[in-house]
Amino acid sequence: MTCKACELIENKETLKVYEDDTIVAVLASKGWVKGQVDVFTKKHETEITKLDDEGMTHFLQTSAHVASAVFEALGPQGTNVIINE
Repeated sequence: MTCKACELIENKETLKVYEDDTIVAVLASKGWVKGQVDVFTKKHETEITKLDDEGMTHFLQTSAHVASAVFEALGPQGTNVIINE
């Protein structure tokens, strides 16, 4: 079975809005709303709860940073951070 998140991260045409050694954030091509950004760990994990404390902290801090940048750039009415497993 192929992991859609891993395929998205590895795709050269994916628009990455943030990337570091462990996290990548991509603009969703078919998002629910304008400016939807999906944040993933580079290491394949099936459940976010499997991240260690440092990894979880970094993931959430990065998500908040990206959400703030989208909010400033697009001026939406609000910001949602949703965790899907």
